Amino acid sequence: MTLRRRILYLSIVLLIMLDTCRRMLLADTNLTEPIRLIDWVMLVVEILVLVIIAAEAVYGIVKHYRIRRITKIILVFIEEGQILQGKVPRDVFVADDTIVGWNNSAQIWMDSVETFLKVKCSRHAAATFRHYIPNQQWSGVLLENNKKLYMDLLMRLENLQSILENPDVYF
Repeated sequence: MTLRRRILYLSIVLLIMLDTCRRMLLADTNLTEPIRLIDWVMLVVEILVLVIIAAEAVYGIVKHYRIRRITKIILVFIEEGQILQGKVPRDVFVADDTIVGWNNSAQIWMDSVETFLKVKCSRHAAATFRHYIPNQQWSGVLLENNKKLYMDLLMRLENLQSILENPDVYF
């Protein structure tokens, strides 16, 4: 339900409630006609409906801002992953320290994203992020000791993008 629809429902219930209160006040000032039981019942029901609609509206607003906050963080993670993707050592003459450093950076990035998704989002999001299809073919100039981790990085970036595109499913 959209926020506008919730506001419309809230307004309708408020108008009905004001009408009930007006009837009760008129009956109270007119001593010949006492306040009827149905007026009290209507007032209680309207208050309950008002509380439910307000609770739904508050929940929708809180969820909206939570999704925006998480989306911003995931965009930062995607940016960091793309930077790692661009810094992959491709030359055969690269020092082993550079290769090991890139491998460690990529693994740290994957672990931190997975931890964030588990803690702040859902297990479903973390499982989607971990999903890996090892038989994917990729043609490019990479060193053998980097290829698997690089393919893993590409797959996880793609998974993170799909998580970002479906926030209602994962958050």
